Amino acid sequence: MYQLLIIMFVGLHVGEDSIIVDRQHGEPLSFTTEQECMAHMKENTDALKAFASSQFDGAPVKMMLCVEVDASDEEKLPQRV
Repeated sequence: MYQLLIIMFVGLHVGEDSIIVDRQHGEPLSFTTEQECMAHMKENTDALKAFASSQFDGAPVKMMLCVEVDASDEEKLPQRV
């Protein structure tokens, strides 16, 4: 399974600097393939950037990635929304 990871430009030592986007409109958001994830990211770039920025007091997005996760990785992921 793949999920969207957004890394932000934030000051050093401020705590969290990334967010996993695992919901869209209240529904779970994950992808079977990296290609599906990348297509969603490309189609929704502006909305994803706006959402992530709103979670970090207006900080800009540094990068967006599709990362592979499995059930055992769930507890190791950054801040979840």
